[in-house]
Amino acid sequence: MRRAAPVEIRARAFSNHVVRGGMLAAILFSLLLLTIANTARSQSCPLSPRVPFVGHNLPLDSLPDTQPMTLVRAFSGLSFVGPVGLGAPKDSTNRIFIWERGGRILVFENQPDVASMKTFLDISLEIVAGGTRGELGLLGLAFDPDYETNGRFYVNYTATNCSVSNPDPYCTKIVRYEVSSADPDQADPDSAFELLEFPQFEDNHNGGALEFGPDGMLYIATGDGGGGGDPMNNGQDITTRLGALLRIDVREGAASIIPADNPFVNTPGAEPTIFHYGLRNPWRVTFDRATGDLYIADVGQNQREEVNFVPAGTPGGLNFGWNYCEGTADFRAGASCSDIVSELPVIEYAHDAAGGNVIIGGYVYRDDEFPELQGAYIYHDAASRRLWAWDRAPAQDPASPGNPGVLIASDTPSLNSFGEDLNGRFYALGHSPGHVYKLQRTAGGSTGTPVSFPTLLSETGLFSDVGSLTPMPGVIEFDVASPAWSYGAEKSRWIALPGESRITFHSDQALSFPIGTAFVKHFELPLVGGGVRRVETRVLVRQKERWVGVTYRWNALETDADLLTEGFVEEIDLGDGQTQSWVYPSSADCLSCHSETAGRVLGFRTRQLGESFDYPGGSEIQLEAFNCGEYFDFDIRNPGRYSRVFAIDDLSVNRTSRIRSYYATNCEMCHQPTGSAPGGVDFRFTSAVSAWNVLDVDPTEGDLGLVAPKRIAVGAKAQSVDWVRQQSSDLTIKMAPGTINTELTAVAVVGNWIDFDTSAIDSDRDGSLDENDNCPAVANQDQVDGNVNGIGDVCDPQSLPKLAVFAMDAPNEALHEGDVVELTAEVENLGGGDAGDFPVTFYLSADTKYDPGLDSPSGSCWIEFLEIGTQTECNVTDATIPKGLVGPANSPESMYWIACANSSRVQREADEMVDCRASAESILVPEPSIWLMLQFGSVALVLMRTSRVALAGRVRDDQTGRGSRA
Repeated sequence: MRRAAPVEIRARAFSNHVVRGGMLAAILFSLLLLTIANTARSQSCPLSPRVPFVGHNLPLDSLPDTQPMTLVRAFSGLSFVGPVGLGAPKDSTNRIFIWERGGRILVFENQPDVASMKTFLDISLEIVAGGTRGELGLLGLAFDPDYETNGRFYVNYTATNCSVSNPDPYCTKIVRYEVSSADPDQADPDSAFELLEFPQFEDNHNGGALEFGPDGMLYIATGDGGGGGDPMNNGQDITTRLGALLRIDVREGAASIIPADNPFVNTPGAEPTIFHYGLRNPWRVTFDRATGDLYIADVGQNQREEVNFVPAGTPGGLNFGWNYCEGTADFRAGASCSDIVSELPVIEYAHDAAGGNVIIGGYVYRDDEFPELQGAYIYHDAASRRLWAWDRAPAQDPASPGNPGVLIASDTPSLNSFGEDLNGRFYALGHSPGHVYKLQRTAGGSTGTPVSFPTLLSETGLFSDVGSLTPMPGVIEFDVASPAWSYGAEKSRWIALPGESRITFHSDQALSFPIGTAFVKHFELPLVGGGVRRVETRVLVRQKERWVGVTYRWNALETDADLLTEGFVEEIDLGDGQTQSWVYPSSADCLSCHSETAGRVLGFRTRQLGESFDYPGGSEIQLEAFNCGEYFDFDIRNPGRYSRVFAIDDLSVNRTSRIRSYYATNCEMCHQPTGSAPGGVDFRFTSAVSAWNVLDVDPTEGDLGLVAPKRIAVGAKAQSVDWVRQQSSDLTIKMAPGTINTELTAVAVVGNWIDFDTSAIDSDRDGSLDENDNCPAVANQDQVDGNVNGIGDVCDPQSLPKLAVFAMDAPNEALHEGDVVELTAEVENLGGGDAGDFPVTFYLSADTKYDPGLDSPSGSCWIEFLEIGTQTECNVTDATIPKGLVGPANSPESMYWIACANSSRVQREADEMVDCRASAESILVPEPSIWLMLQFGSVALVLMRTSRVALAGRVRDDQTGRGSRA
């Protein structure tokens, strides 16, 4: 390979290396010039010199509304991609099987420390997964009750290679497989035997659960076929297999696959496999392993989520009401639930902030680990991220809205499904990331008694004077270019980084923040006749294992604010007889938007910080202010290179730019591929409008009674379900869920955009309409397509660079905080295109895996250009061992060097995975002496560790020497 010239790095601090001969004078002179330059920069930078924040009083290991249970990682050495089920066969082995929507079935030993797994079966080429709504794929698996002797198992998946007689684009297939005779961890792919196939006219509402009942029959849950509102009325149609619970006989020697006692076997024209019907989209179905009772969790439309219960031994033929009923509420236009005979749900909750809107059915708890849960049905809502336990007491009446059972955990990960191992141990499956979780009690854990949250805002340590909202030194106010809609409130925002720690920068995704970081957002409502009313102040804090949000409600005198442990709605007096409803969120409500999928922190993003802000030290573009104040993990250089968003009323840019910004700010957190919202809509800022899956797309979550409705009807806002939801005052259909009043400016701008702009969309403003643009989300005025494959070079993986660190030179001796060292990384471009300038950043980590926000940056350098197939080195002469790398008491901590090339995604790459390399050997960083801490002004942090839990754990403060600015 041709080797590029090394990048020259200009030192910004004396490197402690030996200076030879006549170089001394030159170096000293260079340092003098650099000092003068840095002094001038400091004077012009409103956030320099940086004032360290001494810490807040918010706990890092407890919840404000603690529930009896929490979910923690199980099998932490394993991760999955879209897991939708977990189970185990009845055999003599101790194994767990997990199936992924994409078509893989994986198997591993049922051991907590398991680090590897095998592919049992991969049918990814047989299925169609994802779809525009993300509801296709491998959806169900069930092991034969006689698996140990016959090795049979059954799968439920969606496909496009359907029979010729099927006119619809998709179909569901129920297929039987057998295990390999040579390897119990390998299925025999040639053993496939198709049992059932039936058409699906849409790509959503496919149900998918497979379960063997206590009668030995195989039960198959199917959805209503998709679309919105069951447009073909399949839920009440017993001639179709859709919208039903099917039952078939797969036992060896069975006279027929159709059990003779299925309820509609002798009904002319009826589908004989139906056992129960009237379902919308059952996700998931389970039989109580102790009693044989049946539970069916059915996802609702606009109003209710429900669980239906069928006692063991109940004959078939039950009607659960859809689409006459949604839960106990009337649904079908011109009809009511009373028009039919249907079963009432035993669990039902309304679509609101307290409940959610995407039920995830679980299991009846029969594990012996937590006796207090014995016999309770445990289930989850993916939107509210709450976990409930419902105990079917003998005198239990049918449920009513708002009676979902006992809340046992809040602020859980967003879940896809649940599962049980052979012994009935209960597990949950994460949506994104694809982790397995288990239950754990919250009280009396390993950390002892949890520290309570401060009950008053004035006690948090975030404000030196809460009456005047004067922040503590080091707590920095900021603003966002495109604010989310908050009922017309005026908002102020602050960020509090612990000590001198740094933010892990990213060009277009969520930034990462160190443990102990807190964000504050304050809300005030304008009063009639002038003035404002303080309403609430929200705090979002990064704890050791999670993010937690809390809200403080201001008292009547507006002298302080009280901690709320539950959300509620209040009528705020605005004066002159006018009031406004205000929704105070609970802690769980906060994280339904500040979700893991969304990156937790929504406002403090690169794209939001592109406008000027008036700091006490002067006005500056916010990105530049935080950069020159050295708050990021490397010098990000010119802030103007990064994409930015615009306010909905910013007339300096066209409507499409404002619309992309508005939807990203208000909707992206839920509407993205791994988000909690159904329907497969993608409102991410990085997506072109043409990729949103909304323009002239049929609605799937209700048509609202519109004529010829579309999600967004090109040129017709009145036929656009999305716009009607935005401007509606009906809280059952309003977007976003949980909002009360309407943002009139946005409704007007969105309406005009739909009417006048949607027929000719240019998302990236490069002069080419999306329909003709070979890369519609990234500006490419010349439309260059070097390999003529229809994808522009700026977004074609075949034409982009791929950057990799292949070697690193770093010291491996024991080092102390504040030591200055030299670091070198060897970088190569393995991709199909040249790379423009990009950073290489060096970190110290407790392990060999790069963890954004946890690992402390030590230094960085920039590579200016790297051609295809070439290598170069990136060298830092003034890297600094960060402060705060303290291991166990009286012992050093082993740390690893990690070098990351372009982990911030400054340069667009073919491989979007973070490309980092860790050192083979660890170094020791001894616990700092009191003298050293005094030298770095950190003694306050040490003295406060025992009293301020916000500074406990691995809160790492660093003083990073960084490479030169371009």
